[in-house]
Amino acid sequence: MSQKQPLRVHSMRVAIELETLELSLESIENGLERVLTFQNSSLGGAPIEMLQELDLLRQTIDALSKYLLEVSGDTDDLGQVCDLNARNSVPLKDLAGRLSGLEISKTPQVEVDLF
Repeated sequence: MSQKQPLRVHSMRVAIELETLELSLESIENGLERVLTFQNSSLGGAPIEMLQELDLLRQTIDALSKYLLEVSGDTDDLGQVCDLNARNSVPLKDLAGRLSGLEISKTPQVEVDLF
């Protein structure tokens, strides 16, 4: 039978897993970029869009893990948090808005600059 543990402990575990996913995605993104660089240009803009979507996904996972780590560290004994610092650390404005409770479209914006 498992014992009850503070939410902070589990939140930090999830954040660490998200960081691991972000690193894996970064590796996949770099590999995909190398493969697409050596292919001919008959694919048009599709490879760039794929890389941009992958990069946005990676950035989102990274921002979520950092947010979760920040908010977990600020949890009091009653499980209450003030997430202002955590939200301010999120570089993606739409994501930060959603984390604060605003209803913002979840449709990824593909016009993200890679460089």
